[in-house]
Amino acid sequence: MYLLNLKTEKIKNKIVQQVIIVSESGVSTEKDIEYLKQMRVNAVLVGEHFMKSENLVESIKQFLDWCNYEN
Repeated sequence: MYLLNLKTEKIKNKIVQQVIIVSESGVSTEKDIEYLKQMRVNAVLVGEHFMKSENLVESIKQFLDWCNYEN
């Protein structure tokens, strides 16, 4: 997780604001999402997390909850 997201952070700092930032791979926990939120990443690409899930519906609901921003 951290190595991939650190790469996202390093690259993000060199990109102009008009570009949508997508962090790809290594995203599977609430801690990962919180870290990416702090970096103001716009989107994440998730696959393996859901493929390994025993209850896909609950896993998706949980992931969406993690991704929500509190106003």
